[in-house]
Amino acid sequence: MHTHRVPGRVASGTGDCPANRAGTQVSDYVADGTERTKSMEEHAHPTGWIEALGWFSLSVAFACALVILADLFLLGRRQHMWIMNLVYPVTALYWGPVALWFYFVHGRRTSERAVE
Repeated sequence: MHTHRVPGRVASGTGDCPANRAGTQVSDYVADGTERTKSMEEHAHPTGWIEALGWFSLSVAFACALVILADLFLLGRRQHMWIMNLVYPVTALYWGPVALWFYFVHGRRTSERAVE
């Protein structure tokens, strides 16, 4: 069933609600022309486990980026192409452990220390 969301519409469809805020009615117009109304409060916050999973994922990604940055700048394994000094840590922010694995398998081989 395909629905169209129209924020700011009251259930009766007679006019607009004030600015979107918790408790404001939202209408879903279904394909057959009927409308359903829900309170915006029902969808205000994610469940606890999904929020915890998100924070865990962000923490792991930042930790992977920090490990790569430490290897590049503190341990002196700068890349032969300067742009890769930025690419590897930034990639770790969204790929996390996969980027860390790729860096240790492939990225270290192209460092200035390994090339010389």
